[in-house]
Amino acid sequence: MSRVVPLLLLSIAVLACQDQGPTVPPDGPQFLRVGTRPVYRVSGGGSVVRADPSGTRRSVYAFDASLDATGKVSGQAEVHFTSTLAHLHIDVRCLVVRGNEAWLSGPVTRSDNLDFPLGAVFLWRVQDNGEGRGAAPDRISSFVWNPEANYSPAVCLWQPEALVTDPWTDGTVQINADTEGFGLADMHGTWDGSLMKYIWLEDPRDTFDVLAKGGQFRMTVAADGRFSMVWWVPGKIIENVAGTMEVVNGEARITMDEEGGSVQVVARLFRCGSAVWIESNQRGHDFDNEGEEEWSHLIAMARPKTSGTLIDDLVGTWDATVRRYISEPTREDTVNLLVPGVTTSVTFSPDGGYSSVAPEGTQTGQLILEGSELLIRSRDGSASQAFTFVLAANTLSLEGAASYDFDGDGVKEPAIFQVVVVRR
Repeated sequence: MSRVVPLLLLSIAVLACQDQGPTVPPDGPQFLRVGTRPVYRVSGGGSVVRADPSGTRRSVYAFDASLDATGKVSGQAEVHFTSTLAHLHIDVRCLVVRGNEAWLSGPVTRSDNLDFPLGAVFLWRVQDNGEGRGAAPDRISSFVWNPEANYSPAVCLWQPEALVTDPWTDGTVQINADTEGFGLADMHGTWDGSLMKYIWLEDPRDTFDVLAKGGQFRMTVAADGRFSMVWWVPGKIIENVAGTMEVVNGEARITMDEEGGSVQVVARLFRCGSAVWIESNQRGHDFDNEGEEEWSHLIAMARPKTSGTLIDDLVGTWDATVRRYISEPTREDTVNLLVPGVTTSVTFSPDGGYSSVAPEGTQTGQLILEGSELLIRSRDGSASQAFTFVLAANTLSLEGAASYDFDGDGVKEPAIFQVVVVRR
């Protein structure tokens, strides 16, 4: 499980996905609507004249592509190279948006020129500079391909900066992605993941679907930008991280506590109904099983958790009135862990963190609340516990399976760990 990707998931917002997006200009090829409820959508059309050693050449482009809330990219492009008398149809298989720029790629599915065979993957880059007389021209790169070693259909995931764009004075680009004004305040709360996939940049055919493997993830974000992220399976947190973030116009810069405060990930965020789409390139899954995470493209979606007991219901400091082991199954033996005159307490933070202070020491970590279960895991992963809990006004009662050497013979017997705390 990645220690970096969690950062990406820390970036969440709440507004509406748009069912309609920009369309190809009326004088260009017309396509059917692509995808459903797009996370973002990119379209454009027009002609461009470029100079090369053989003289000026004119090309005509039109494209329309979208990425929907399931992670599916759909779209088409029509390309007419007048200098080589080639008409191409391209299926868009890859679409990445970063601010007002987008990268697209996909294979040729129709061609009337043998110099551009079926299956040849083209890549291009566009820039949307707005509308109106005062706006700068939109920009577009050449449609490039590699006849020596064909690109992967998902080559756009690399977002190559070297792909130079030129002003598109005879064309237009529209990028529909709702990020304007998307800030930290939009992300405050608890979020459950509904999608999380890593795509290996070295071989985009290789993907890893976290949720399909039975795991779940949750992110909790405080108003000040502190966050925690946990992955769990029923009854156990298997990974947890914490850190801070800042978010401006849908771009999140995220740092991890254990990484010395340096920026670890820059994630792009797109509103989609009450959920958020999250996308970024960073080290992720260990695809080749060599013990190191490879550079991956992450796509994820998370939805707000609004029902049941939430972390905000626990925020504050609670003092223990009961803390003991009870033997199982007889319940005949009890060991009291409270020390007279010594305060034992736990503090719950708005970012889903906890800090417990007891005679044996202090422990910090992250927690989740799911139904009647409260799961905790220490920050360093050395301790974890599952409790059933009951919250009644200002009293929180917890019980969890444990073991304890009641008879002093060096062998631990089954036990119940019972804790009752009251709000300070």
